[in-house]
Amino acid sequence: MYYFLLILMCALIINLIFIIRRKCPKKISVLMNVMMILFLIRCISLIFLSITNSNNYALMIGRLSELNVIYVPAVIFITVYIFRRDNVMKFISVYPYIAVFAVLFGVEMYFSKYSLKIIKQFGFVIFSSNELIENFIFITVLVFLEIISIKVLLEPRSNKAGMIFLIMSIILMIVERFLFIYEVSVFPLPVISEFILLMTSYYTVSTFKKIKNV
Repeated sequence: MYYFLLILMCALIINLIFIIRRKCPKKISVLMNVMMILFLIRCISLIFLSITNSNNYALMIGRLSELNVIYVPAVIFITVYIFRRDNVMKFISVYPYIAVFAVLFGVEMYFSKYSLKIIKQFGFVIFSSNELIENFIFITVLVFLEIISIKVLLEPRSNKAGMIFLIMSIILMIVERFLFIYEVSVFPLPVISEFILLMTSYYTVSTFKKIKNV
């Protein structure tokens, strides 16, 4: 099931990249596709960890599994921007937040030490020396994004269905992250909620046939 989900996500991401290029305004499509490529790289790295027998390669490639620190908040911010339907707000305002997440990723890579664990059903799984702190920081970011999303939901012009979908996705991410912390998750890494976020992205892109001047 784990491998199937990862392979399915890879196929869906590749398909979404082409859809984004066709349907989204350039200012959004460029950044959105960069995030989708990071998403794809993470999924491929998780597949690689599942099938490789090399500790060295697993440790090197495994660090790419932390890319969700960048693309998950970025995709949420982009989605909020689209669903908000605010012609006054400039898309460039999204970039400073993404820069912060990129810096957090760099800091995480620099200060963390990584180790490998073999799980029979899933192959190599990489762990950070600061795993608990990183998870709580990530949860804090998600809670912050949830508050913003709820605020946007209450705005009169926002896409209500889209925002509810996004809010539920974020809640699922928070729950899955806590389950991961307490080691009661189904998979070795939180991927189910990211699959839901991917589905949210599909819905987001589909709204461009209705939304103008985004």
